[in-house]
Amino acid sequence: MGFINIIKIIVDSKSELKEKLRGSTSDNLILGENSEVERDFYIFKVEAENGLSTILEIGVISEGHGLQPECKLIDERHICIGVNKEVHIIDIYNFLKRCTVMFDSLFYEFISLERKDRIIVLQELGLTCISLDGVKLWEHSTNVINDYKVEKDRIVLITDEFSITILKDTGEII
Repeated sequence: MGFINIIKIIVDSKSELKEKLRGSTSDNLILGENSEVERDFYIFKVEAENGLSTILEIGVISEGHGLQPECKLIDERHICIGVNKEVHIIDIYNFLKRCTVMFDSLFYEFISLERKDRIIVLQELGLTCISLDGVKLWEHSTNVINDYKVEKDRIVLITDEFSITILKDTGEII
């Protein structure tokens, strides 16, 4: 597989999101249909070969909270999407075989995709490392995270009360 591009499109409503996906010629799916509140709506368009071919379109329903969903390419076959309190790992060529990892707090962002076999996910109240199969390899809960720093092999989480340093590979606190 060659070049893969991901485009995020903001849509105005759930009905517009569904209409755009219905009119799509590519495979598609919708994430976040079980959202407690439906405030924001997005479509991630996964394209191959410099935009000449759309592989997959993914509709995302967000609860809002001021955070936009994030979609990252893990390798030439997998993407991860973080939204609300969950992360979805999707095989873009067999999109029905996906896994979902639920968290106790809001998804903030993907911190590390350096290793192709795991993803480090920052949430409002913690940091979790997950495998591509959705298994939580390690997890740390904290107070509300205000900031973080990535320093070579470690991640420093900063809260109002303290900071904590965690090794990326093992999850060990140092």
